[in-house]
Amino acid sequence: MIIAGLVFHYIIALLVTVFFFLVFSKIAIPLVNRFFIGVIYGAFVWFVTTRVVVPLSLIGVRPSNPTNEIIAASILMVCIGIPLALMVPRPATSS
Repeated sequence: MIIAGLVFHYIIALLVTVFFFLVFSKIAIPLVNRFFIGVIYGAFVWFVTTRVVVPLSLIGVRPSNPTNEIIAASILMVCIGIPLALMVPRPATSS
């Protein structure tokens, strides 16, 4: 069961990363702040994880603790959202 959880964790992380690269590479706004986009995307990942993925898992819904939720969201923003936003190439702008 532990191996399955680990495999699903990495599959979900890969899908979230691919989704971000596909969406962000299509945004043709050259002045978008990458850090802002990273924070927003990290918050989006946290929301989807806590409101969709976890309830669908065998863990089920657990009581929420605001402090733990802020820490978890912050970790996703700093460790996932901002690095992805900095790594994805900007779309080519047509002049």
